[in-house]
Amino acid sequence: MKKRVFVFAVLAMMLFGALTAQAELTTEEMCTMAIDMLKNVWKNDVLTDDSDGYFEVAHTRVIYLFTESSDENKAKYLQQYFTNDNGAAMEAFVECTLFTDYFSSAPYYSDVMLYHCVAFYEDGTEQVLSKSPVEIFRARSFETRYDGIIREIADLDGKYNEICYLK
Repeated sequence: MKKRVFVFAVLAMMLFGALTAQAELTTEEMCTMAIDMLKNVWKNDVLTDDSDGYFEVAHTRVIYLFTESSDENKAKYLQQYFTNDNGAAMEAFVECTLFTDYFSSAPYYSDVMLYHCVAFYEDGTEQVLSKSPVEIFRARSFETRYDGIIREIADLDGKYNEICYLK
């Protein structure tokens, strides 16, 4: 009986591991999803009726984060600044440079550094952020050493550049 329980437990762990690995998004999937989410937020919530709807992605990168740390301060920062409302750790976020008609100033479009990031969490959720989580972290903690927080940055240069009108 104990042997069967052990075998069942091992099989269950292997199945859970396979499902978890399938659930992880690639860099490309995250970028595509993030840009679609940003367009939706800008179209429905940010741009005003006076705007011409201009939306330009000029640069995209994915910032991969550590989700835990043995350093007490870094662990505290990760928990305080890089989790969602359910306490799930932020694994990565997509950050874009966006030129938009936020100020209704066409033909001059600005990067207002608002709603230009999408966070991806361990629990499979994602969220459009109003500001970069690293910038929020820096402003609130006065910490500028990110080596214990940022694991890797995938700079995609212009791979996802595009111009569209959201109206």
